Amino acid sequence: MGLDDSNNEPGYLLGRLFALLENMQQLSRGNAGRDQPTIRDRFMSAASVTPLSVFPYLLNLEAAHERKAKRDRPGIAHAAARDLAQLMAHIGDFQPQLQPHQQGFFFIGYYHQRQARFAGRPDDSNESEPDQNVEDEK
Repeated sequence: MGLDDSNNEPGYLLGRLFALLENMQQLSRGNAGRDQPTIRDRFMSAASVTPLSVFPYLLNLEAAHERKAKRDRPGIAHAAARDLAQLMAHIGDFQPQLQPHQQGFFFIGYYHQRQARFAGRPDDSNESEPDQNVEDEK
């Protein structure tokens, strides 16, 4: 099972949103920021339980990340911003608290969205084929 664009469960959508926000942060940092804590390290637990207390702050951070990413990696950053805008069109509001089953959907949505980033890439176990997408991430 993979990314389900038709799943409008609030927890699932918020998990996907969190993954896209994390991706934009990583794009803005490039290779230099790989050792620094990410929003996942700092905010994932709170975002999965109390979205209203976390997502407005993360979206504010995203604006700065997007500006920097578009400056340094314009093609990838524009695509990431487009994906983020498309998903935001499906999010009505941020609930004060997610119920346990919604928290489960949050993590499923997060991992589905992260995995979708790697769709179409050659299998890592097959080292004989060059990675066609390496240039896309530079």
